[in-house]
Amino acid sequence: MLKTVNLIFRGILTGLLLAVFWGCSSSNSDAPTLNANGQHPAAWPTLHGVAYLDRAEQCYECHGRDLKGGISKVSCFSASWNGLGCHVDGPGGHPAGWANPTAHGPHAKAKVGGADGFPSCQKCHGTLFDGGSVRKSCYTCHGVNAPHSPKPWRGPTYTHTTTDPSNAAVCALCHTAGANLTPALNLTSYAAGTPGCFNSTLCHGAVGHPAGWNNPANHGASAKAAPSPTSGIAYCKNCHGADYAGGTVNTSCLNNASCHGTGVLSPHARKPWRGGTMTHTTTDPANAAACADCHTAGANLTPALRLATYAAGTPGCFNATLCHGAVGHAAGWNNPTAHGTSAKAAPGTTSGFDYCRNCHGASFNGGFARTCLNTAGCHGTGVQSPHSPTPWKSATRTHTTTDPGNAPMCDLCHHNGQNLISIPAPNPPAASGTSPGCFNNTLCHGLVPHPAGWTEPLAHGPQYGANPQSCTQCHGQALQSCLACHPNPVHNITTWEIAHGKNAKLPPGGTFDSFFTCQNCHGADFKGTPVSKGTTCLSTTCHKMTGYVTVPPHTGAWNDPYNFSGSTHTTTDQANAPVCYQCHHRVQVDHTWLDTTGKATVIIPNMLTPLTGNPDPNATPGCFNNTLCHGQFVGGHAFPNPGATHRAAAGVSPFTACTGCHVIGTAASPYPVAAGVKPDCMACHTKAAPVGSPTSGCYSCHGASGATDTNIGRPVGSAFPDRQGRHGLSDHNVACVTCHSGAGTGTATHGNSNRVKKTPQNVTVTFSGDAAGMNFTSTATTTAGGGTCTGTCHTQTHTGESW
Repeated sequence: MLKTVNLIFRGILTGLLLAVFWGCSSSNSDAPTLNANGQHPAAWPTLHGVAYLDRAEQCYECHGRDLKGGISKVSCFSASWNGLGCHVDGPGGHPAGWANPTAHGPHAKAKVGGADGFPSCQKCHGTLFDGGSVRKSCYTCHGVNAPHSPKPWRGPTYTHTTTDPSNAAVCALCHTAGANLTPALNLTSYAAGTPGCFNSTLCHGAVGHPAGWNNPANHGASAKAAPSPTSGIAYCKNCHGADYAGGTVNTSCLNNASCHGTGVLSPHARKPWRGGTMTHTTTDPANAAACADCHTAGANLTPALRLATYAAGTPGCFNATLCHGAVGHAAGWNNPTAHGTSAKAAPGTTSGFDYCRNCHGASFNGGFARTCLNTAGCHGTGVQSPHSPTPWKSATRTHTTTDPGNAPMCDLCHHNGQNLISIPAPNPPAASGTSPGCFNNTLCHGLVPHPAGWTEPLAHGPQYGANPQSCTQCHGQALQSCLACHPNPVHNITTWEIAHGKNAKLPPGGTFDSFFTCQNCHGADFKGTPVSKGTTCLSTTCHKMTGYVTVPPHTGAWNDPYNFSGSTHTTTDQANAPVCYQCHHRVQVDHTWLDTTGKATVIIPNMLTPLTGNPDPNATPGCFNNTLCHGQFVGGHAFPNPGATHRAAAGVSPFTACTGCHVIGTAASPYPVAAGVKPDCMACHTKAAPVGSPTSGCYSCHGASGATDTNIGRPVGSAFPDRQGRHGLSDHNVACVTCHSGAGTGTATHGNSNRVKKTPQNVTVTFSGDAAGMNFTSTATTTAGGGTCTGTCHTQTHTGESW
């Protein structure tokens, strides 16, 4: 019985166990999908999200209520399981603030791996990002059917340019072969193969900078240009990063020994970044926002360029937000004498034509300022040049005062003689590669620059008179440019017929003075040139010399020695002797006038010493040295004949050595006198007649003689040259040489001479002896003397005292 009961119990227990096991092995509609081995299907990493969201409890049976492993020992939060990344931050949950683009965007654009990259988003949001297992579409937030911001998705923050290229396969879902781009960015051809950012499979072909891009002249010019999709400093940030420290190309613009320089923490050349081509002055002002990254309110400037106050608002180059305040030219700058002088000066940081280009553009056509070309209010309508209209050679507006350092700017228009109107191009042109220069055949002129002072008539005139064609290479056959200085007609025809003789006989120096000046226009032979319009001086109509072998440039009464007011050679300044020599060389005419038969008609007057012997062929032509017509005057003297020379020769009263030619008349006699006119002795000795060689003679110009030698000639009057001033002070009882060292009596500079009348301005004060420590500053005019003293004399300080 017991055995039977035991068997029955065992059968019931077995049945119960079988029932239990049967229940465990039967299908459970609440359990996740498993295969015969109790495993999820291969696609479960993609599918399980939906199952979890439907009923999370079904996952707890194997992975535990906390999903950290349970009986399966597989955590849903494992960083890696069988090569799969799991929910490190929790099951499908993002941290707080994830909806902000600045939070989830950088993770989506990051290099693919773990929770980064667009593929990590697809795990939950679906292959097309339209909801996926989490039923949360990316389109809803972005506002477009794309896992990114709306087009052009290329702004400062929301931009695809910072997306890691490892995401290219996801981009290919929409943009294979350039599909769905607005605006279209069509390549010439597209490639097959693995999607990539720059291999022509998607949007872009091969990219990178062209050869030579590391040259500052190349990438610098692009960076400084106006911002655009391919230029401007901000454009560099697309690849090199917002801070220029490397970005997606891992190439930093900062602290780069091969580029901007070691220790240079800026996306531009090292300080001061203002020389030659490497200068910020040619940067388009629209880049100001990029400059503001470092230089807002004048920050990081070396040397400091501090403004009194800085402004807020949109960064700008000249609005006090960055480095500079308001700028512009000074009042009156549009006057040619103001800006023209600066432009033509030697090139510098504030002068020269190249300086103008900083604002007005490389071609002077505007830049970010005004154009210099074709401007009615400036250089002129139709004038396509940064200077005055042709010939640009007037009295004030002339290129001749332009510093040669500006030649490279002239070369922009005038290389090898281009765009010249009044002169021919240099022939031959300069060799290729020759640096532009004013006189080296690279621009307008050949290899013969004029020396300093060439504009003076006595410098260029003789050259033209001797060889007019030597000037035409540059100035043209019509010599049109010369007329800027030589008006046409040159002379006033109503007065010149009477006046020209007097001018011709004057010494060289004035505009129309001397025979040399006549030759400048009328030629060395006086026969006329293009400048004189062919007008000759050898005309019988003018000079009325008929019946002679040649017509001279003077009248027939020329040898009248007594006609001092008319047509006489005796009033001709002796400096003209070389011109006389052309016709009156002794060997040629034997000092006689020749008629048409060659016979002598006029003999040299007997008042002159006979011409004996042969003159020195190397002697300088002169009026009284046997080279021309006359020998030496009997008892005559050289000219000039200053007091230092003639005082001793004059002897004592009645001065017979002088009175043979000169008279001792009145103090009112004029001085200077015309050439050839003998001055009255009292024209210089204004107070009294000359009294001879003793020093007491000083009072014929200065004061009366005193008791001692130191008082002789001391001024006692009120008018120059006898102005007392402080000469009368007792402590000034010193010799003249003490204060007038180097210019007193006995020197060539003392008193009137050489047709120069002295004035108070000619007084020389040079201290010596006890007064050696003194200095005198003259305030004299042509009519009044005076000045101030500084220093010490005979132990007394005179600083601040006036004379």
